[in-house]
Amino acid sequence: MNNPDDFYIFSDDENILQIIVSRNSKYILSRSDSKNSYVSPLKLWDILNKKLVRELHIDKKYDPLPHSMSFTPDGNKIIIGLWNYLIIIFDFQSGNIQETVKLNVRPHIFSPDGKMFLSIGEKLDLWETMTGNHVRTLWVAD
Repeated sequence: MNNPDDFYIFSDDENILQIIVSRNSKYILSRSDSKNSYVSPLKLWDILNKKLVRELHIDKKYDPLPHSMSFTPDGNKIIIGLWNYLIIIFDFQSGNIQETVKLNVRPHIFSPDGKMFLSIGEKLDLWETMTGNHVRTLWVAD
């Protein structure tokens, strides 16, 4: 028997690949793949009300396979890093794309303030999110 306090974001036709929680712990952003499509939309969930707020769609022209996700500290933006070296910034309130940033590397994880990200490969590098400028190399593999 299901507990009425439980919160289910899963469905039979999706596999959840990644979940992040907003900094104020009020929202969940989920990334999944679907048996019915190449890429499912990202889904923004209201934790308290246990409801889907909106779906965030990434246009196929971007080769929309998300790799990393983050909420900005103020909660006004959602930052998505794609496998094809692109960052997409969504407006939290509208769900619309505010900006895209083309990079030369794949963003792996964003800093808590969303201003920087790390790329991981033969070395660990720190980059500026909005410009794609290299800040410094933090580690190099032997």
